[in-house]
Amino acid sequence: MDIEGAELNALKGMKKMLKRYKPKLLISIHPQKMLSFKTNPSEIYFLLNSIGYKNSRVTEINKKLNINENYVDLFH
Repeated sequence: MDIEGAELNALKGMKKMLKRYKPKLLISIHPQKMLSFKTNPSEIYFLLNSIGYKNSRVTEINKKLNINENYVDLFH
């Protein structure tokens, strides 16, 4: 999922489905772009953790893409 800051809104919209089926998620998080949606990365973690997801930083992808402003996390 890479939707330029609107990740939390999308996740909220699919919360029931996520809770029921628990698909693995690969999310590119853009803290700066989230500001325009008046949210922040910790809200993504809180939402997903509240329905049973754990996360891990995908450092290989981050290094390969030379990511500085955003980062990629795997939620499982």
